[in-house]
Amino acid sequence: MIPQHLEENLLYRELHLRPINFQRNALGIRNFLDRLGHSKTLKGHEGCVNCLQWNASGSLLASGSDDMQIRLWNVEGKSLHCIKSGHMNNIFSVQFLPSGSDDLLISAAGDANVRMHSISRSDVPYVWWSGGRVKRLAITRADPYLFWSAAEDGFIKQYDVRTAKATSLIEFDQKECKSLAINENRPEMIAVALNEAPVPLYDRRNVSKPLFTVIPGIFYHDIFCHIPISDSSSRHPFRTLSVTHVGFNSLGNELIVNIGGEQIYIFNVLDRAHEPDALQSLNSFIDDPVRNLLSTGGFPGFDKTTTEVFRGERELAKIHFNNEEYTDAINTYSQTILDCEKLCGHDPPRGHPHSMDLCLLLANRGASYLRRLWDGDAYAALLDLIRALKIEPRNSKVHYRITRALIELKQYDMARKISKLFKERFPDDHSCDRLDAVLQTDPTGQKIWTSNGCSDYVQRLCGHCNTNTDIKEAVWFGGRDEYIAAGSDCGSLLIWERKSGALIKGFEADMNILNCVQPHPSILLLATSGIEHVIRFWEPLHEDFKRVQTLPVVSLGALLSAFQGTKLGEQDLKFYSHLVDSREAGRELHRLTALSAANQKRMHTGIFDMVVASMGLAVQGGDDDDVERGRRQSELIDRYLVENITDISICGKILHLLSEDAECAASCRFHSVTILRHFKGQECIGSCLRKQITGATRRERATAGYPEEQTNSIPILP
Repeated sequence: MIPQHLEENLLYRELHLRPINFQRNALGIRNFLDRLGHSKTLKGHEGCVNCLQWNASGSLLASGSDDMQIRLWNVEGKSLHCIKSGHMNNIFSVQFLPSGSDDLLISAAGDANVRMHSISRSDVPYVWWSGGRVKRLAITRADPYLFWSAAEDGFIKQYDVRTAKATSLIEFDQKECKSLAINENRPEMIAVALNEAPVPLYDRRNVSKPLFTVIPGIFYHDIFCHIPISDSSSRHPFRTLSVTHVGFNSLGNELIVNIGGEQIYIFNVLDRAHEPDALQSLNSFIDDPVRNLLSTGGFPGFDKTTTEVFRGERELAKIHFNNEEYTDAINTYSQTILDCEKLCGHDPPRGHPHSMDLCLLLANRGASYLRRLWDGDAYAALLDLIRALKIEPRNSKVHYRITRALIELKQYDMARKISKLFKERFPDDHSCDRLDAVLQTDPTGQKIWTSNGCSDYVQRLCGHCNTNTDIKEAVWFGGRDEYIAAGSDCGSLLIWERKSGALIKGFEADMNILNCVQPHPSILLLATSGIEHVIRFWEPLHEDFKRVQTLPVVSLGALLSAFQGTKLGEQDLKFYSHLVDSREAGRELHRLTALSAANQKRMHTGIFDMVVASMGLAVQGGDDDDVERGRRQSELIDRYLVENITDISICGKILHLLSEDAECAASCRFHSVTILRHFKGQECIGSCLRKQITGATRRERATAGYPEEQTNSIPILP
């Protein structure tokens, strides 16, 4: 049992804990995480900060940027050294070489170069050339003179600093390598992130073929997408998938995979590396004559007996479900399932006192997934429902929901098989009749998914958005990897609980996009960076200071007063800057469910669609004036996108600039700072900022005495 409070941990240390165990336990104490907040902002770079890396002891932090400089910082956030890297393009990765005693750094950049630098000497760095942008470097303490690189020319290379030799280790034909990771506990194991969903794992001593491949089961069929890209009915017909980050946990038994355009997944790469996928498991279960007949010669009714142990949690989840708060219902069920598994195990035997509790919880979480239907939810529901069916094969609702999940996954032949089985087992239940009508009109003979040596996921994390950049990280966090931290296109730093998969913390960490998250190796400290030119530290704050962060920053009246008039004067800018500085210390997000839903929508919305939707210009018909205004706005958007394509993020300054009465995601307040920096004096800014920061409606503005904006005014771009 791991102590969850500081007092318990101190007592354990005095009695029998080794120092390293005390440290690991302390890093995972939830009370410390609850007090996490923004502590420091590190300034010095003059471009986006694309990579962060702590040294082994945690005394130094290295950062690489679009300004082509490498900076070193101490744990207090002080800039210690600046290295002119010699790169001619953006730096994407930096690492401390294990054999270099914190004096040798290696860097990789968009100029297709890998360079080695000495911190103490001003020597000309050693340079290795590649055939494409080099996106990631990896090291292992087991081989301190070696390191590896992943480049977009499709090559994984191995470097030996003793001989200055670079060797092509793995080649991927017509694919791009985006990231890689070495298993510190099994240093021969290497995972490679490509511009597709599957992640192959190799033994680098023999790379003729992968050991196996990890991939979420929803991507098992040939085009690796549960909604075919060629399908015109798809919600996201032009979406492509690309893995942006991979990383092993401290034990080396799990791998985290951040899939661009999808969710974050965790895989067991040791114990469950070759476990069958959901449909294989379902087929085996259905075809098992012993389970099918239950050795009774008949099919008795479903025993609904459950205990009272988890009744309160079930009722709470039911309230969330009935209120259409499906994410909250899923989180409640997930935590309760963990508690139930502590009593009966993951696969309880029939007759266990809590087996029916687990069956009901799994079935209801599956129903919640089918109602929410985010990316991957139908498959997650299928996994839960198959587990429930194995516990209690006589549950008619589980059969029905499995059929629904299979239809959502376009596995119609298997759905027909389950529907037929449902009718045989429950001849008096006509619930599946509605689903049969759907199955009669859907295609037959489609290919059944097969895993082909792939391994399915053990946990799935939802809530972030990863579509705009290909360097977005997702990292293990906590002394025993209890948490996962990642950035998002909305600029948020998000933290999940590993076991339950619940999103438990969120912070406003970047005005645009947050890419990099790096935990300190020995203390509870996170370093983050993104599109902004700064690095931010996050660590536990004093309880009194944390309490101050939750106070309101500004009232509606004060904000409207600050933006009276048609232009933003110097005093207005100072006033707003003061508001931002006041807000800087807080930055914690509290409406995580709403943020998660907004990010899910964001993943399926292009830049143009996001802007149009936010301005309320969706094509719904109207008079000629409305059509003409929409046409002119569209031309304006197109021109701005062409001229500024490298300086735009979804829901960023273009949305605010072009909006007349925009309604933006709750996490976008700090994008307004970008507006003030780049487009001072624009008449539309005041209206947009009021809307974003206060949520003011037109009626509220009129009540406050502020004049209405002209509906036909289109801002003139610089």
